[in-house]
Amino acid sequence: MRSKLFNIFGLLILFLCYLSLFVFALKQDLIGAQETMAEEYKNPKKGFDASLINQIYRNEKYGYELKYQSDWEAIEAKPRVGYKVEWTGNILVDDELQKVTFLEKESVDWQGEFQIAVISNPDKLNLEQWIKKNEPQTVMGSSLIREISETTLNGKPAKRLSIFGFDHERIEVISLYKGYIYRIGFAWDNPNDTEVERHKQIYNQMFLSFRFIGQ
Repeated sequence: MRSKLFNIFGLLILFLCYLSLFVFALKQDLIGAQETMAEEYKNPKKGFDASLINQIYRNEKYGYELKYQSDWEAIEAKPRVGYKVEWTGNILVDDELQKVTFLEKESVDWQGEFQIAVISNPDKLNLEQWIKKNEPQTVMGSSLIREISETTLNGKPAKRLSIFGFDHERIEVISLYKGYIYRIGFAWDNPNDTEVERHKQIYNQMFLSFRFIGQ
């Protein structure tokens, strides 16, 4: 009888210990949530402000211009020197002749990024041929392109590619102008980006502001 009482008493003590730990963990979660809410209140997420898209980037050599946000920076790629590993926004790769990346200066989780590349087309391929030749693929040779649709870039025929980026969707718009391939790229649906909707609006406005000059 006594041993049974000891067993019941022991189980009761064990239950109370687990209950205490659970209550402590719950309190810590509540404190963490309150601190997060307080921080977000002091530093709210930036909303989309179309008036900030007021800087003009213009490239006379390759004949285009567009507007971008005043709190973003424009990074011009340069020819690769040596074999140092670098971010692709800093260097020209493959047949790229010119490339500029517009990068958000400040971000919480995921930097906004909008890129334009001008690419040589020595074989004078049309859009369909060029896309087929330069199709992004997995290491096993499977295509990463999920969908290709018709669109325009400043009134010029273009192709919009939805590309599987493993953890997000990437959009590339490909157009042909004066013998060059123009490729515009940006992330789209992205679970890693807590400000994805704001970034989408910025990308859309930048894309719509794109103009070919000297036509």
